[in-house]
Amino acid sequence: MNIGNKFEQGNKNILSKYDKVGNFSKEGIAWARLNNKEGFIDQSGKEIIPFEYESCSPFSNGLAKVKKDGKYGFIDQSNNVIIPFGKYEYVTDFFAGGLARVRRVRRVRKGHDEYGLINKEGKEVVPFGKYDYIENEASPSESLLKVRKDGKYGLIDTTSGKEIILSEYDKIGDFSKKGIAIIYKGEKSFNINEEGKIIDITKYI
Repeated sequence: MNIGNKFEQGNKNILSKYDKVGNFSKEGIAWARLNNKEGFIDQSGKEIIPFEYESCSPFSNGLAKVKKDGKYGFIDQSNNVIIPFGKYEYVTDFFAGGLARVRRVRRVRKGHDEYGLINKEGKEVVPFGKYDYIENEASPSESLLKVRKDGKYGLIDTTSGKEIILSEYDKIGDFSKKGIAIIYKGEKSFNINEEGKIIDITKYI
């Protein structure tokens, strides 16, 4: 049973004050909605971050993604802005490895987006333009992200942004719940795990 469900069962009087309450993070903080605005509360139901945002994501490792005036940014638990609003057009939540995917409109070719990865200090670990596209959903353990460059696909890790599988494959399938994906090169295909290693699929059946 998660913390959010415990809260819901034991604190219905507090819960009724809000339109909606999310599950609590490890830090004991949950986002909540009130009058079409979102903020954060603690487990006693006390408001700890004002209800001034259009949307909020749960806190993870001290940061939460929030949206204000149509723009995304990241705040800490004291409501300090760590990654400024509007610096990027879209930002994913931070993956388990500590990086987040960011997107902006390409400066040179109008109408085409650029993608990169940033760390929790806002530093661009994978610079814009290195890849033509970076997936916004990671593998099951959130350790790998699919990338595309010049029509070829590869995999990078979410800790350092380094290539685990070089961008030289024609296609990389989605990872299964068991952490297995199929990669294709010409007429050949291989099964890989989340370490990027070729595996014998029969051992996972």
